This record gives sequence, C-alpha cells and structure tokens, in this order.
Amino acid sequence: MDENDFIEKIKKYLDKDAVKFLIDKNIMNTFLREFILEDNLKRINIPEVNKKEALNSFLINNNLKSNDEFEKYKKRYGMNKDNIESIILKPLKIKILAETLFNDQAESRFLRRKNDLNLIVYSIIRNKNKALALELFLRIDSNEDDFSYLASKHSEGTEKITNGIVGPLYKNQVNPILMDKLKTLKEKEVLEPFKLEEWWVILRLENKIISDFTSTIKQKMCLELFEEFLTKQVEKSFLSINKYILGK
Repeated sequence: MDENDFIEKIKKYLDKDAVKFLIDKNIMNTFLREFILEDNLKRINIPEVNKKEALNSFLINNNLKSNDEFEKYKKRYGMNKDNIESIILKPLKIKILAETLFNDQAESRFLRRKNDLNLIVYSIIRNKNKALALELFLRIDSNEDDFSYLASKHSEGTEKITNGIVGPLYKNQVNPILMDKLKTLKEKEVLEPFKLEEWWVILRLENKIISDFTSTIKQKMCLELFEEFLTKQVEKSFLSINKYILGK
C-alpha cells in the first residue's frame, strides 16, 4: 500500500486525538496489524464449499450443536451475518494469502530452519521427593519396572495421564533445560534424576522425528513469512502515522 494512500485511509477512521489515544495506551500496533491485515484479506475470495467447511469447523470448535445455539452465540457477542462470516473465514483467508505471497520462498526457509523443525518425543517423571525419584530411576535402569507404568503411578505432573509421554514437540516448545539434557541422550536412554525448579526429574528420550518438506510444513513456513511481512508493515506504518498525523 502506498504511504499516502495508507494515511488517507487511516484518516477516514481516526482523527489525531484517536491516534494519540491508541499510541498512549500502547495499542496502536494492534490496530495497525488488524487494519493492514484486513486490507490485504479483501483480495481473497473463498468458494462456497470452503465457506461451509469453515462454518462447520467453527461450530464444532465452539460446541454449537444447533442453529438455535449458533443464533444465541451471535446475539451474545453482538455479531451479525457479515461480521460472523468475516471472523469464521479469517484464518482460512490468512492461510491462502500467506501461500499466495510466499509459496516460492517456503522451501528455502524450511532448509534454513530444518533443525528447529525436527520433532522430539520424550518421557518424563516429575516428583518432589528426591529419594523416591532415585528409587524409581534404579527400578527403570535395572528393568525391574517399566518407565510408563512408574510415570502413571508416581509422576506428579500432567504427563501422569499420558504415562509419561510428551510430544511430538518442536524443539522450541520444549523447556530449554530439558532440551539441553535430551540432546545428550540416545533413543531409549534414561537420565538419572536431576533438579528442575521444585521437581526431581527422570528423563528418557523416546525418538527424534526428522521433518520433511510436507504440505503442512510448507504452510507453516508461509505463515511464518507472512507474520514477518506483517510485522514490518506495521513498523513502517507506525512511522508514517507519527510523521503525517502527529507531525513527528
């Protein structure tokens, strides 16, 4: 969007006092992001069949089981036909726009980030009792008891309900301290108890999943590139706002 065109569009929505208010309340960037995003999404048309699929997904995700419940939902949040459709279709439009703009750059980004995109699965037992943690480790190490069984019985974290299994996760989704420990382990190797905050932790690396350039990964790369593009547009627009509306 041309800078002068952008400023003229902003002036239709906000006067100087409104702009100053948004800046003072530290919400101007949020406004600009949505403004720029909406302006870009206008060019995206969704086929009717995809609109219906998006609507069904929305109803399922919000546990709306009938048209009556849907109508009550819209009334509760002050939504009409136009803005509810906009809300429902927004995620799909963003995906389409991201792929349209960055399809050709997705694979090169994947190759640069490949190591970060590999997935990891591990097992963990967390317990606040050091002596018990050491006992559990020895029972696992000697094959006296299975890791998953002991995790379901003795772990005090949320992994208890999954028999100790965590993942698959991307590396940046794993606690950095745990990630450093996991890097030192071979598959199925168990690490003796170590202290992490209030817990004594027993860790086992289950497996590493090497990422391929699948359609899902391609879409993820496009979305990441689009978010970076949007951030730069917001930064540029913020400078324009200061320059042309606030006279800075």
